[in-house]
Amino acid sequence: MNVTDHPGIQKLLDYLGLAIPAFPPRFNIAPGASLVVVMAPQGKPELASMDWGLIPAWAKQPKLLINARRETIWQKGSFKKLIAAQRVVIPITGFYEWHRDGTTKTPYYITPKDAPAFALAGIYQITPEAELQCCVITTGSDHDTIMRPIHDRMPVLLPPGAMTDWLQSQDKAQLDSLMVSNEPIKATKVSEYVNRASHEGPECVKPV
Repeated sequence: MNVTDHPGIQKLLDYLGLAIPAFPPRFNIAPGASLVVVMAPQGKPELASMDWGLIPAWAKQPKLLINARRETIWQKGSFKKLIAAQRVVIPITGFYEWHRDGTTKTPYYITPKDAPAFALAGIYQITPEAELQCCVITTGSDHDTIMRPIHDRMPVLLPPGAMTDWLQSQDKAQLDSLMVSNEPIKATKVSEYVNRASHEGPECVKPV
C-alpha cells in the first residue's frame, strides 16, 4: 500500500468531517508498519494510528493476520467479534498486487480511476498491552475486469458515501452489502523495485 497524496486523502476524509495533518509520502507500506485509520469507538469518527496486521491473543503460534476474507469473516474466531463492533476505514492512495506466472511475480500498482484515494474496509483489535492493530478485508475479484487477470482477491473498497455506515452500522445485512468492491480502478505495471519492503520513494510506482 502507499499513502502519497495528502490533498487526495484529505478530500476523502472530508466526507467524515475529519482533517488529517500533513504527512511525508510513503510509497511502500508493508505489513507490520503503522497506518493512519478512521475508527468510531464512541460512534463519532476519529483518526488513530494502528499497526497493519493483528495477532489473536489466544494464538499458540503468533502469526500476523493482515487480511480477512469477507466470505468467512463472521465465522472465524479471529474476526467475528471484530466485524460486529470494531471496524475501521483505511484511507490510502493505492495498493500493490502481484500477478503470479510460475515462479515469476509481476507487480502492479492499483489506484482509483475516478477518485483521489481509496477507502479500504477493515477491522481492528486492542491488544492486552493496549496496542491497536488492524486488518484489511478482502473479497474475490471475479467481478472486476481490471483486477481479475492480476489476482483472484482484492481489498474491499468502500464508496466514500458509505464510510459512515461502515463505521457505525449494527445491521449485519447492511455490513454484508458493503463488503464488495465496485469502485472503478486502474492498474499500472511497475518495476520489481517495489518487491523489497525496504525500498521507498517514487521509483516504487514508476510505470514499466
